[in-house]
Amino acid sequence: MRRQVREVALEHPRFGHRRVALKLEEKLKRSVSRRNVQRIMQRERLQIRTRRRKKWVKREPVATREITRPDEVWAMDFVADWSVGVRRQLRILTIVDCATREALAVEVDYSMPSSKVALALEGLKRMGRRPAEIRVDNGPEFVGSPFQVWCKRNGVKVSHIQPGKPMQNGFVESFNGRLRDECLNGHYFEDVEDARKKIGAWRQQYLTQRPHSSLAGRTPAEFAAAVGVPTPFASAILSTPKCARRQGDPAGKLRLALTAARLGQSNLISRRRA
Repeated sequence: MRRQVREVALEHPRFGHRRVALKLEEKLKRSVSRRNVQRIMQRERLQIRTRRRKKWVKREPVATREITRPDEVWAMDFVADWSVGVRRQLRILTIVDCATREALAVEVDYSMPSSKVALALEGLKRMGRRPAEIRVDNGPEFVGSPFQVWCKRNGVKVSHIQPGKPMQNGFVESFNGRLRDECLNGHYFEDVEDARKKIGAWRQQYLTQRPHSSLAGRTPAEFAAAVGVPTPFASAILSTPKCARRQGDPAGKLRLALTAARLGQSNLISRRRA
């Protein structure tokens, strides 16, 4: 038992004893005592370090309604990280279904304007998913006209939370915390392609392998399949590489002349001009 607990804990280093026990039950096909798993992890020093949350002054909560149907409410937000290879900031768009807890999209780029947010939503629409309401903050990406126009054309209601109160959008904030803790804090990213590959692999694991406490221990993909909605595993934005720009005219004459001059081949330049 100790060896099996250690294997699962090392495979998922940010899982607590509850999720480790669920993974063991799936693996062993029998019930596992959560308390025994907790004691083993404590003796093996495998438990994760919990972070103390800052205490806030108690205030009246914002009125919210219960979400029971898939695609009833989506939540969107941004996460920032850093690319050590090109020394540029990464912008990560996260889209979460508040009912199924699916990570519908995790799009990564150096910049993510309102037009790319609309492209991500359009991609999810082509995959068969469209929300009735989207809950967002007051960032420029969610106030810009491309996002607003897309929502108006598709009959999607946009709900903006109050400034300075991110927990009014708690579903996506919780997901962003898991993304930061289990993926971003454990990786370095060389460039945007490296970030897309690593974050995409973690998203697949989140959808298909990570048990969710609010879904009775099921994964988001399992829960979505049970209620009859397709889970979009592919990226919602199909990125196409930009063509490399060439100096001078389309034939590259200026580049050829500069290359020849550096190599001291003046005769090549004269023949080209002739």
